[in-house]
Amino acid sequence: MTPFSYRFAKWVLIVLASLTVLLLIAGVVLSRYASRAVHSRLEAFGGKSSDVNVNLFTKSLSVNQLELSVRSDSGDHIPTKASVQTILVKNIDLYHLLFDNELRIKEISIEDGDIELNRKVSLTDSSATIQKNSLKGVYVERFILKAIHLSIVGDTSKEYSGTVDITLNKIQSSDTADVYELNAYTLESVDAKVTNLFIAASNLYDIEVKQVNVRSESKELEVDSLILLPKYPKDRFSRVAGKQIDRV
Repeated sequence: MTPFSYRFAKWVLIVLASLTVLLLIAGVVLSRYASRAVHSRLEAFGGKSSDVNVNLFTKSLSVNQLELSVRSDSGDHIPTKASVQTILVKNIDLYHLLFDNELRIKEISIEDGDIELNRKVSLTDSSATIQKNSLKGVYVERFILKAIHLSIVGDTSKEYSGTVDITLNKIQSSDTADVYELNAYTLESVDAKVTNLFIAASNLYDIEVKQVNVRSESKELEVDSLILLPKYPKDRFSRVAGKQIDRV
């Protein structure tokens, strides 16, 4: 190698090394900035977390020990709330997010916790300070709920509850609907297991099911140990029903 070639090769290596260091520093700085931005966004929704970490190198997001409570504007409903140990978002497509305003994610996993949803409270009720962005679409390859105790409530009482393990595949928003509305989304398939399912079936009976398995692709539904439970003792049952009737 001639002296010129040696100096040129050395200069190229120094430049590449410097660029690599600058990119690493920029990635770390931007990741920390993005983590703080996500943390602030959670607080705007009424949430708090012990740790929020955005990693731009792996295109991932993790949230640990999330606590969330969202009330309606009127404040007269049971709040939607969550207490979740771990949320992992993997392989966020930054190109489509930055240039096409489309959110594309490989996998979202929510693990270990309690979620209580009020059908009459939406996330947009939480505050007027949240500004909707210009997202044109959302696509999630796989959405996983693992070991989550889920309850759905109405105005004042619990309507459904159970421990769920669910995988939703290929969730996609409509081109014409608002991405903030649940009915804007379609999905390809569902695999679900619900244990200790409770259903407030009517004002007279509750239903308890030990386990339910659903596999949409194979059109399978398995129900194990269904029990119909009267809400009232025999001496009150007919009075509540408003007519002479025997309990099941």
